[in-house]
Amino acid sequence: MAAYRAERVDPDPDNDRAAIHLLVAGAVLVENVFNLPGLGRLALQALSQRDIIVMQDVVLFFAGLVIVMNFIVDLSYLAIDPRMRKAA
Repeated sequence: MAAYRAERVDPDPDNDRAAIHLLVAGAVLVENVFNLPGLGRLALQALSQRDIIVMQDVVLFFAGLVIVMNFIVDLSYLAIDPRMRKAA
C-alpha cells in the first residue's frame, strides 16, 4: 500500500480574482429577475436602447470596481499569509 503524502497548497490569488466578475454578472441577473433598480438593469436598458454613453459609464464603473477589489484581495493576502510578506 502506498503511503499518502499531503501536498502543500499555496494560495492562488488568481482564483479569487476570477470570481469577482461572476459577482457582477450575478448582480445583473438578480436585478432583472426580481425587478430591482440598479446598475445591472441600467446596463441592460442602455444596451437595448443602444445608449453608448451610459453603457460606457457602467462598464467603466464595473472595471474600476474590479480593479479596487483585486487590490483589496492583494492587500489581504499580504496581511494574512506570512509567506507573502517575506516574498514582498
